[in-house]
Amino acid sequence: MSNNYVWLQFFPSSGNFMLTATFNAEGDLVQCYYDIARKISITENGIPYCEDLYLDVVALPNGLIFTLDEDELLGALQQGKITKEEYDHALLEGANLRDSLKMGTNHLMNKVQVYYDFLKSI
Repeated sequence: MSNNYVWLQFFPSSGNFMLTATFNAEGDLVQCYYDIARKISITENGIPYCEDLYLDVVALPNGLIFTLDEDELLGALQQGKITKEEYDHALLEGANLRDSLKMGTNHLMNKVQVYYDFLKSI
């Protein structure tokens, strides 16, 4: 916890993104920050990690959705840090994520406050 904000991270093993949810001092959701990932995995020590693909999507509780770092994604492609397939994958996953957020079908966004409240209660 820093400046009375709390960050809760999710690493869905079957997903192509990692979520960092930010809550304020009152426990209200401030934002959901999704990192589009090449891979989500767990180290041999049980620590989750993601191989970031540069593209990010931010969802606010009021329904606003922002796509960030498209320039970094393109730069990574141009510099040979990622393949064309990874570039296309990031764009597709970003679009799918934005669609699920707009349609209200993104499970994590729909339940993140419940998960936070549960963790605060134990």
